[in-house]
Amino acid sequence: NDNIFEGINIHYFGGEPLLNIPVLIYLDENIKKITDKIGIVYKAFLTTNGSMLSKELLQKVKFSSIQLTFDGLEKTHDRLRVSDHFHFKEEIELIENIMNFSQAKVLLRTNICKENKDEIIALHKYIFEKFGNERIEINPNRTIKYHQDDSFEMLSVQEYAEVAYQIKLLWSEQKGKFELPVPRSTPCKFPYGNAYAISPEGYCTFCSGSMDQEKKYFLMSILKIKKCFLFAKNAKNAIYYHYVWVGA
Repeated sequence: NDNIFEGINIHYFGGEPLLNIPVLIYLDENIKKITDKIGIVYKAFLTTNGSMLSKELLQKVKFSSIQLTFDGLEKTHDRLRVSDHFHFKEEIELIENIMNFSQAKVLLRTNICKENKDEIIALHKYIFEKFGNERIEINPNRTIKYHQDDSFEMLSVQEYAEVAYQIKLLWSEQKGKFELPVPRSTPCKFPYGNAYAISPEGYCTFCSGSMDQEKKYFLMSILKIKKCFLFAKNAKNAIYYHYVWVGA
């Protein structure tokens, strides 16, 4: 009854979270029951390769946003993909399904490297022309080469900055307002003091990248207490819990 938060955000990612759809549906249904009962907002977010995201699931789970990744226009995208599965045309069809069978926004993540940098603007223009900009958000990323045999070459920071700036100009043109890129205060995807990553085993940590090193807590241990648990001092005034369920 003592709600100090106005809502809970769940972000399903992985690996690939849709490898275990029954668990995702179970979590979604039960979290919604709890949040409806206590009168707080529940929002679900998804990062996926899209290959298993069906019309039925789009209608069943009311995702607020769905992140999909593109590696360039059709030929480049299909060539750079590690798996010879779920090609460019199929991903475009998926965006059409998202637009038609859900209210979710699409977060367009682009992995930018030397092989695709000259067509990234054309890719964004293609997406905007086909789907508009009301439900499309952008998330450009500099692709990092971790292995010598990776099928792409990294951009320098300067090269990436030039491409990212052109994307920002196009985005400002689409939205009718100009905003300069703003540096993140942290490179981590968990910049919130009131956020937890939840492993497939049900453990909670503050960072999905160091689950083996951090002290772990089960979700129910956190929910049963009536105060912020190990949160940053400035998180005591936060109004949303952010949870991330890490898939297979």
